[in-house]
Amino acid sequence: MAFLLRVDVEKPYGNHTIIRKITSKIIENYYPLAPRMFGYLDHLKEFLKVFNESNVKATFYHRLCNLPTQDLVKYYADHGHQLGLHFENSRSYETVKNEIDCFEHLVKVKIKTISKYGSGYYTLGKFHYSPYEPEKYKIWVKQLQVDFPCGNGIASNIQDLFDVNGYFENVFWLEDEYRDENFNSVEILIEAAKERDVVVLIHPESYMNIKRVREDFAQIVEKAKILGIEWKLL
Repeated sequence: MAFLLRVDVEKPYGNHTIIRKITSKIIENYYPLAPRMFGYLDHLKEFLKVFNESNVKATFYHRLCNLPTQDLVKYYADHGHQLGLHFENSRSYETVKNEIDCFEHLVKVKIKTISKYGSGYYTLGKFHYSPYEPEKYKIWVKQLQVDFPCGNGIASNIQDLFDVNGYFENVFWLEDEYRDENFNSVEILIEAAKERDVVVLIHPESYMNIKRVREDFAQIVEKAKILGIEWKLL
């Protein structure tokens, strides 16, 4: 079976210093398509160095405020990764379509997959529509001709991680705050991946900021090598 790695790229400048955190928030809320400044997506590039040392494959979901540069688009294609949209304005079918159209126009790539930014609890930016309504998205993507392969649910047991008719309602988050207190060990995740495909979610800014995220991700990569667990795209 396999790990399906979902990389949600959420901060244009990261948040591992106070200046970067403030800059990211200003860009997110007021100037999502602002010209790129020094340090743009540096945290993502640091994260990608891990991929250069392994055989990990991933789907990278970018927002409009942190569009991948053309060298990143080429990197994803050359290394067998997948690019998708982490959409924010989910008020209606039309707003999601407009976001996809804008993204594809700017990155010059036809995307095949989208994921939702936020899980319905907080409004995370000026352009973010906080309600989380996956049943609507499942209908909309049929017309949009893209995939919506997984939701943002928090798994509370191994069965929660498995897909139902090809859709993964829950994922295993690599941030502690999004793990169920009774289902939070990487060892259990690895056991699940030996049985069936599972989705692992990581944020590059968290990889830079949080030691346990780095350690847990390294453990997953190492165990995958030892046990022969594949990495597949969403």
